[in-house]
Amino acid sequence: MSKNFARVYNENKSGVINIKGDTIIEAKYLSIFYDTLGYFIVSKDENMVGVINKNKQVVLPCKYEEAKIIDNGIQVILDAVIIYYDLTGKESQHPIYSKYRVQKRNKTAIVASVDGENWGVLNDNEKWLIPPQYSYYFDIRNPNFIIYRDGSSYFIANVEGRVIDSNNYERVDPFGEFYFAKERESDHYSLYEKNGQKWKDSLVTNKIEIKGDLCMVYVDGKTLVFDQKMNLKLSTTQGSFVGNNQKYIYSGEHQYKALYININKVTDNKYRDFQIIGDTIVAVGSHGVDILNKDGIFVKSYSSRTAVIFEDCQAFMASGGHTVDSIYFVKQNRYITTEPFTYIKSEDPLHFITSNSAKSSLYDNIGNVIVSNADRVDMANRTHHYYTYSVNKLVGIVTPNAIIKPIYDEINSIDGELFFVSKLSEWKILKQDGSQYNDKTYSKVNQISQATLLKSGKTYTYLDNKSKKIIDNGEIIDFLQEFPNNL
Repeated sequence: MSKNFARVYNENKSGVINIKGDTIIEAKYLSIFYDTLGYFIVSKDENMVGVINKNKQVVLPCKYEEAKIIDNGIQVILDAVIIYYDLTGKESQHPIYSKYRVQKRNKTAIVASVDGENWGVLNDNEKWLIPPQYSYYFDIRNPNFIIYRDGSSYFIANVEGRVIDSNNYERVDPFGEFYFAKERESDHYSLYEKNGQKWKDSLVTNKIEIKGDLCMVYVDGKTLVFDQKMNLKLSTTQGSFVGNNQKYIYSGEHQYKALYININKVTDNKYRDFQIIGDTIVAVGSHGVDILNKDGIFVKSYSSRTAVIFEDCQAFMASGGHTVDSIYFVKQNRYITTEPFTYIKSEDPLHFITSNSAKSSLYDNIGNVIVSNADRVDMANRTHHYYTYSVNKLVGIVTPNAIIKPIYDEINSIDGELFFVSKLSEWKILKQDGSQYNDKTYSKVNQISQATLLKSGKTYTYLDNKSKKIIDNGEIIDFLQEFPNNL
């Protein structure tokens, strides 16, 4: 979802936690979409949406047909009527957002519609640059061009809305004051200036890569890097961006590569791979794994053959041969030695599990051991972040509040708040902190969707799964009549 939030699930419903594991939105929504301003558009069914902010406050309830965060406000559709709110949920009037359905905007252009079916482009003075008579597809990411489609054909207009190119292109990629276009995917690109004229210099290529203010063009075995005015900034061999960041480029022949930062070469051609974690560069070579700072300056080295990047916990594993026995945590600048393992996985941003053919361990995201040398460790619930682990065929639990020892034969839970644990066929109910929910024991526990049926001696009671209350009065009779097959 983003580097600060993660989506969680419970019984096919979605929720959100932050990087600390705090619940921002309970897992009770059909879908959740995050906006970079810190707002979540949520839906409880397929037709109604609302808005929740990152402070857990409901800004707008789930009663709208559509909702979109625009500038410093929220545009919604209710009974086909457009309403505009500020970010606190207070209705506001705006000359455009209160009148037109808006799809997206940049500094000068707004993709809008009167009826929600036919789309065009407005400016802030309500002048139609492109009349509202086209399909939904508009590309205004580059402020120098308005790109839209009519059927299978692309139209390319300038910022005033004047069409400068209406050729039947299959692909158009704007870049700075230029755009690359080709009629078929197998064709070479042609490069055009913002007036629609072909660029004076010919570039015969069918592969380009655009990242931010830079564009890589692959020509005759060379990698050419241009700025947005098509000034050549770098010519190298077999170059590529590192990840999604235009700041980092690697290049080199065969298997050995050098790293460039902001077009400047900062390492020799001695590495096989580079990975970026925050402000740290992990460089993998035949000699080992080097840690470089954000400027490419050497920090430390590990004599390992490979490095497996583990971004959820901002760590990497330096591996020697087929097993791994060390982990470096970038954020904490911390290096730990572990039991040798061959497999690692992260089920949530707060933990990771290591395992080999015999044992498994559970760590938090800064490298502290929670459970070590267990026979097995599993995440039992993604929403509430509790884990089960087994030692000598007995099972324990790791909850957000406690580590419960592996002394039970079986463990079940409704939703991570209460746990049903069995030892020698005797069941008890535990809370998240490991304390007992009540002083009773049960011979049978049978979970169904609405409740959990409990048997003690010859007496049946049931626990309401929602309220977490035990019902042991006359209501049990009605319950058993409604669910006779659960006996």
